[in-house]
Amino acid sequence: MPIVITKLCADRRPDYTAAATILANRHPHPSPTGDAPSMTRRAGARGLLEWTQPAADRTMLPSADADAKAAKQQVRAAVVQHLNHVAPVTARAMFGGYGLYIEDVMFALIAEETVYFKVDDGNRDDFEAWHMPPFTYDGKGQPITMSYSEIPPSIWEDLAALVPWVERAHAAGKRSKQGQRRSRS
Repeated sequence: MPIVITKLCADRRPDYTAAATILANRHPHPSPTGDAPSMTRRAGARGLLEWTQPAADRTMLPSADADAKAAKQQVRAAVVQHLNHVAPVTARAMFGGYGLYIEDVMFALIAEETVYFKVDDGNRDDFEAWHMPPFTYDGKGQPITMSYSEIPPSIWEDLAALVPWVERAHAAGKRSKQGQRRSRS
């Protein structure tokens, strides 16, 4: 990230002495020569000067965000791999989770490491018989319930039992997609 120099000399020019001190304090790794940090100066937005570090001088430490993103991607990969034993499934990122698709029809989603299948009148009884909760999120202080429900763990683990659940969720996704097309016409 660029370091913006905001300290100015009396004549309103950037104070490069102060900038060098700021940079030395912010950049703990010495330059290849061992003296001061190696930085490049360039004009930035609004005419301010920005100092940027060459790539060789930067050290990247994993952040909590990077770890969380990697964990989400691992969950997505595991879910897609598991479902690919049943059908050709792809995943697309959406709203902090993933939509799961078969033939460009969304039939499931992953939210906070939980898999939810599409539900409508054609398969609602299956989910209600298992007492599986619907996908709910907080929308401006109020809970919003979506037409997706958790898949029972025993069904998830048994690929033979999972096949009809995937088929019915895919059919629900198709019906939903057709309904959306009609309402837009």
